[in-house]
Amino acid sequence: MRALITGGFGYIGAKLGEYLFQNGHEVVLGTQRILAAPDWLPQVEVVNTIWNDEKELTRICQGFDVIVHAAGMNAQDCSNDPIRALEFNGLATARILRSAIQSGIKRFVYLSTAHVYRNPLEGIINENTCPKNIHPYATSHLAAEFAISHEALKKHIGGISLRISNGIGAPKDSNSKCWMLLVNDLCRQAVTQGRLKLRTSGEQKRDFIPLTTIAERISKILTFSSEKLPRIINIGSGKSISVMEMALLIQQRCKAVLNIDPQIELGEEKELTNNFEFRSLYSTQFGFKAPNLNQSIDETIVLCKTIFN
Repeated sequence: MRALITGGFGYIGAKLGEYLFQNGHEVVLGTQRILAAPDWLPQVEVVNTIWNDEKELTRICQGFDVIVHAAGMNAQDCSNDPIRALEFNGLATARILRSAIQSGIKRFVYLSTAHVYRNPLEGIINENTCPKNIHPYATSHLAAEFAISHEALKKHIGGISLRISNGIGAPKDSNSKCWMLLVNDLCRQAVTQGRLKLRTSGEQKRDFIPLTTIAERISKILTFSSEKLPRIINIGSGKSISVMEMALLIQQRCKAVLNIDPQIELGEEKELTNNFEFRSLYSTQFGFKAPNLNQSIDETIVLCKTIFN
């Protein structure tokens, strides 16, 4: 399989590129920032994705079996600039989707977010749950999903959107915008400050899933023909834990891996305890299993020790 991964130096895209390459696939990384092959995957080709040039996008899309569109603005940037969020997450996705169709690409996989459902995430959520979040991060991803579903229903391309929960794990590119994410931020604090300072009381539950598990599941999904796939699939662990439970787990792994004991400090903002389960109706069909979080936390702690100390 020959795959183009946009956002190929990003938090999820980079890990997916590495995983697919290690499993025998030909991988090309799309990026706006860097044109040299990365140190962690020096064998791959890198192409420049120019999002406002549809002619160039069509040229880039030639000759692939699948495009995995992992490029996108993060939640904070979307909040700061909602118009740009819609332009990039929404319109740019529609452009490369059309370019993929014009290039004869058969499959298009879009990496969306679980946060389209609601804010905060609560209750039992599966693919039949109606999205209700009006944050620009959510609405811009939904705009992209609608464009993909529209073309897939017309049978112009085998399009699917994956709604991913909170990915965790050491980034392949340490310069990626991932250090504000909860687990990464806490791991960095533990190593550099000897503490785990929460922004809140830590009672809210979240679904965390290792980057490696995300990559494994995407690879698994790609083994199925497009005709047998639903339009939307949730990608999560299926087991939510509270922010405090995650802090305690990071504290435990710091003791085991680095022999340090960072102290947990609670934030002043009070959070309501939410009953939350992020499920997929297709877990059995695709053989999804609950992941172990320890290895991803260990790798993140070690990376923080390497680059921040």
